[in-house]
Amino acid sequence: MRRSRSLALGAFTALPLAAQQASPPALVTRRDAWVAVSALAVTAAALPLDQTLRDAMQRRGVQRSRVAGQSADLFNVWGSPGVFVASGALWAVGAARHDTTLIRVGKTSLLGIVLASGVTAGGKYTFGRARPYLSPNDPFNARAFRGGEDGYTSFPSGHTTAAFAFASATSAVLRDRRTPHRRAMTVALYSAAALTGAARMYRDRHWASDVVAGASVGTLGGWLAARWEARHAWR
Repeated sequence: MRRSRSLALGAFTALPLAAQQASPPALVTRRDAWVAVSALAVTAAALPLDQTLRDAMQRRGVQRSRVAGQSADLFNVWGSPGVFVASGALWAVGAARHDTTLIRVGKTSLLGIVLASGVTAGGKYTFGRARPYLSPNDPFNARAFRGGEDGYTSFPSGHTTAAFAFASATSAVLRDRRTPHRRAMTVALYSAAALTGAARMYRDRHWASDVVAGASVGTLGGWLAARWEARHAWR
């Protein structure tokens, strides 16, 4: 009798713990807040360096490099439309092969790109910052709430946002699925995203602080999409 009561008491006590373990992950975490604060700090720190870094990228010797030019063209395409195409292709291939991992990667990365790009589009319109080629000697040239004007859509970088959203969302799904070689793939994805930002600077389309801001928005957007996917158990 005592044993039955002990078993019943143990089962009753374990119920709250099981429910807690089964609860879906929070959409926004404390880490997100720290990343956002750190991103603001790094973006602010990059502002005084914008002119120096832009001038370094635009030096004649750097611009004459065939390898640098071809690499910049490649990663510009990766930022857009590359990551959009990659997300759709992964989703389609996963559906055709009934591969749930590929389906989740495709869906989650596409959602992350759309979410983050929406935030970036709002930032472009709000800040109305001039692109470097338009205002090469004044990184603070901006027209608030006039970002729809041609050339005043520099902050944040849209290509960088999309590339980092793809990287963060994809790596989150790979980690959740414990996919083999996920660490190497994560390094490759984030490296491609970083090179996309560098390519935008090389082609004089963005200041360094634009790239930092875009990377931050994209990373957070990808994480948010991955948690949304986990909460709704997409398959």
